[in-house]
Amino acid sequence: MLKCRQCRQIVAHETIEHNQGVGQQAFEYRKRTTELNKTKQCNSWFLGHWDTGEEIQGRMDCTCGAKLGTFHLAGLACSCGTWVSPAFAVSKSKVDRSHPVDQPTSH
Repeated sequence: MLKCRQCRQIVAHETIEHNQGVGQQAFEYRKRTTELNKTKQCNSWFLGHWDTGEEIQGRMDCTCGAKLGTFHLAGLACSCGTWVSPAFAVSKSKVDRSHPVDQPTSH
């Protein structure tokens, strides 16, 4: 479950996984840094769905107004080098990830 860091509201219950990319080698030359052979970790959580209305691309905002990330129905490149399509990317620096606590069962 992902919660907005600003207001603590739940913004998503689950994320989708993707295969780790090849890092900087997957990017165009002008987007590369000096760390070409270093594998980069993902900077975003990807969601399976976000209500975009009629938009094809844009910002993903919390109800409190905080920017959580971006979406693009044609896809986005993850910081690890993998292409994710469609992409609903929430920045890891804007949300906290928590796991729901299992409720004890009574016997």
